[in-house]
Amino acid sequence: MLPPLKQNQINVFLSQIDNHVDEHLNDLYLSYLSPSELEKYHSFHFSKDRKLYLLAHFMLKYVLSKYINKPIENILFKRNKYGKPSLINHLNIKFNLSHSKKAVALVVSHNLEQELGIDIECQDRGGELLNLASHFFSKHEVALLLNKPEEKRIETFFTLWTLKEAYIKAIGKGLSIDLDSFSFDFLNRNILINHYKKQEKTKRWDFFNTQAFKNYQLSIAVRNNEIDAQTPVIKTFKLIPTISCKDLSLNFNQSV
Repeated sequence: MLPPLKQNQINVFLSQIDNHVDEHLNDLYLSYLSPSELEKYHSFHFSKDRKLYLLAHFMLKYVLSKYINKPIENILFKRNKYGKPSLINHLNIKFNLSHSKKAVALVVSHNLEQELGIDIECQDRGGELLNLASHFFSKHEVALLLNKPEEKRIETFFTLWTLKEAYIKAIGKGLSIDLDSFSFDFLNRNILINHYKKQEKTKRWDFFNTQAFKNYQLSIAVRNNEIDAQTPVIKTFKLIPTISCKDLSLNFNQSV
């Protein structure tokens, strides 16, 4: 049984492929993939990549089927010109999916005025981080990273990276967005953002960040067309699709 989608509540579901060693479960999940998804599944060379793809895409269909009360095989998507998916005939259900290494994160809400973005990343990269930051971060974010003690740089990098990815995914225009057109900063546990595009200043933005699992950074962006909308409530759950769904208490840093 999944938790209800309450007003002004956003549900986040987290899972890991380590929990999915039962071949029966894998066979069940596979039976619900579309022909194009199956083709993609078989295109992965490594078993771990196939398992992650399978878990992520079945999990998405499973959760959405429960919230719109339709069989999994009847879940149909359409995509905008930038590739962001939405549910056909259920535009009030908002969702976004992310996966990294062994973890999957899904965010869902019931609000026509919202757009959601989520990103989860495993903090397992090393020396190239400053080079990546110089290409994809704003000048302010690069300075913020360089000013951190070396032992804090990996965590800071992935906090910034996941926030920027979540922001881009909430807007839904992919990499057509200039990554230098917005900038994040932090004040204690508060997330701050500076939009350089006027149209985004007319929206209500809320950001949330936490460590989802050991060594995994998770960020969520919520874009609301109503500038005076309330701050949404984030509820998190650990999900094994078709098996269990349990409350997962996570402490989020968030925007002010």
